Amino acid sequence: MTLTVAILLSAATCLFPGQNDNAVDFEKQIRPILERHCVKCHGATTQKSNLRLDVRRAALKGGDNGPVIAPGKSSASELLRRVTSSDPEDRMPPEKPPLDDVDIERLRRWIDAGADWPETDDDRAASHDARRDHWAWQPLSQPVPPDQPEESAGLVRNEIDRFILAKLNEHQLSLSPEADRRTLIRRLSFDLLGLPPAADDIDGFVNDGDPRAVEILVDRMLASPHYGERWAGHWLDIAHYADTHGFERDQRRDNAWPYRDWVIRALNSDLPYDQFLRDQIAGDILRPDDPDAVAATGFLAAGPWDFVGQAETPSPVLKRQARADDLDDMVTQVMTAACGVTINCARCHDHKLDPISQQEYYSLWAVFAGVKRGDRVLSAAEQQQLTERKEELEQELSKVRGALTLLEGIGWTPEQGQAGQTQITLLRQRLEDLGRSIETLPAPAKIYAVTTESPPVISLLQRGNPEQPGDVVTPGTISCVPLPASFGSNHLTDSERRIALADWIVAPQNPLTARVIVNRLWHHHFGVGLVETPSDFGLGGGLPSHPELLEWLAVRLQQAGWSLKSIHRLICLSATYRQSSSQKPQQHNPPRETLQRALAVDAGNRLLWRQNPRRLDAESLRDSVLTVSGKLETQMFGPGYRDFDYREEYAPVYTYITADAPRLWRRSVYRFIVRTTPNPFLTTLDCPNAANLTPTRNVTTTALQSLALLNHEFMLKQAEYFGLRLAANPDATEHEQVQLAFRLAFGRDPSSAETEAGVTLLESSGAAEFCRALLNANEFVYVD
Repeated sequence: MTLTVAILLSAATCLFPGQNDNAVDFEKQIRPILERHCVKCHGATTQKSNLRLDVRRAALKGGDNGPVIAPGKSSASELLRRVTSSDPEDRMPPEKPPLDDVDIERLRRWIDAGADWPETDDDRAASHDARRDHWAWQPLSQPVPPDQPEESAGLVRNEIDRFILAKLNEHQLSLSPEADRRTLIRRLSFDLLGLPPAADDIDGFVNDGDPRAVEILVDRMLASPHYGERWAGHWLDIAHYADTHGFERDQRRDNAWPYRDWVIRALNSDLPYDQFLRDQIAGDILRPDDPDAVAATGFLAAGPWDFVGQAETPSPVLKRQARADDLDDMVTQVMTAACGVTINCARCHDHKLDPISQQEYYSLWAVFAGVKRGDRVLSAAEQQQLTERKEELEQELSKVRGALTLLEGIGWTPEQGQAGQTQITLLRQRLEDLGRSIETLPAPAKIYAVTTESPPVISLLQRGNPEQPGDVVTPGTISCVPLPASFGSNHLTDSERRIALADWIVAPQNPLTARVIVNRLWHHHFGVGLVETPSDFGLGGGLPSHPELLEWLAVRLQQAGWSLKSIHRLICLSATYRQSSSQKPQQHNPPRETLQRALAVDAGNRLLWRQNPRRLDAESLRDSVLTVSGKLETQMFGPGYRDFDYREEYAPVYTYITADAPRLWRRSVYRFIVRTTPNPFLTTLDCPNAANLTPTRNVTTTALQSLALLNHEFMLKQAEYFGLRLAANPDATEHEQVQLAFRLAFGRDPSSAETEAGVTLLESSGAAEFCRALLNANEFVYVD
């Protein structure tokens, strides 16, 4: 070898060390390049485009635009493309000199050789996602109810009180005295049934000396069919159920109601909550011959549906966008309702707060890829019976036609003519009867629920854009909880995918499901949950005010066979629930000094030193008005009542009418809910828009609400009926009418001053005006 060649080889080795064997030392040759040129914008403190290049796992994962390193393929690596770009606006690093040829070549050879990046302890520490330490993702614990100081022991009615009192004791607070019997039965009746208690029931409870009187009352209410009607409303808010599609062509869904009825029946029967969820996600698969299981899957179809984008538009681009929105709605509804996870935040990029990746979001899309919405037969057995009956009639019809043709072709003698004509007439009549029977065969009952097809392949969408598909994903779910997140390959059928997700959601090891539902129950009994964001248990949601109690209730639910009624019973029998809500220092309430201290320490009552007074929700208020006026129709189930005139147009027109007929006086849960044209009276009273998931209703106080309660035609009509109810006994004096009105409206007798004022109003303005005033009283509209 000549000296010149040796010098050249030596120089090449210095410039491109290891080029002959493609060996690149990451720590010595690659990490320094990244640290000099990349980590200022893509490091521990700043991650532009969610890209981090100082940690192995994050660097190989990539950022908002996907992976930037393709091991073994430098030509397909965005990192190399950007550092070699000739466009100053595109080249990295920005506004700085480009990488020199030596660094670029080293990066190229490192990627082509497999992008080996040995993970160090520092890498492992830096790549640990602290968000995964969040309380909601951790396994359920089994806290022991704390012991109570001797002076507090007498306040405890069950384990709930032990947790509440322990927290109150930390702040030198205590429970308020128990509410009086009249207040308590009214509170229980509205919470569990959504209706006011009858005056006779109030009297019976107030005068009941049985030490188990509250327990007996709670059990009776939980056994009432009105319980399911009340609590179905809460679940339907979460499911954003309605009887129309929404969007610009808000067409009717005349077959949506069987799902609403299924929810009512399921809650009344205390269907175990794990089965309640499994049926709604995969009931048509688990028990395809069971109409109830098929009806349950109306949950997946309950939300809005873009008829134009899904069915009418010729544009494939618009169809893809509409389908993307459809899948997003299903995934969001399931994960929000069951797990309290804001999964839709990961549609366009990794979740900004929770450890949920965009890939996991689209893996959930893949679970529902074979699911669409539409009318389907509710009972396959009923359809089969009707099909068989139709076939029998058609076979007989064919035989009769043949016989008639034969008879009509015979040359009858005069002696035979009369008999032949009689037979022909009878056969023709039979033909008519059979034709009529076939025409009038009932159609099999249908439900607007899920229909299925073979699941197409789902790709991650860059920035959520259906026109920018990225890597293919497989069915799965989120990985931040202690359960396997992958369900398998894309060869899984629709049935296998939905069952896998249902099993994952109700698995005892899933800490979210039980926590979320017991918190929802608590929310509706106290006006605010132990976690004040009932559909967001992530890092953007609230922290539990009583974390040990939340854990204990979640475990207790599982131990009780997922019985929701068992949790209702615990809550309603607790001293915490039975507290007075009053903040006035009077008899049976804390003294002024105690109240002042409680308000100073916990003005928001998160420690629950008293019960929270609440205004009636829109539906309970309407139903209460009908109850007091004597017009409430208690018919359960079936198609919803339509308090509007309907006109079919490109965009259908819904014009509301005054609900002044028995068919329109059913409970509000049975109303036909229109998305784009909601009932204006109920909307004014904060009834939510069915286009949205509503875990927590807004509670506003506006002048429009006062005007609606005073002047809306529904209220005026019902005030008239209330007045007629008072006058039903012609021998009743005005004093007796006032007394009856107070008992019906408030469940109590009027004071002497109230009696005198009521009689004066009756005499001066009539019964309707007097009743109208009672229906607008705070005592009628609020529950203490």
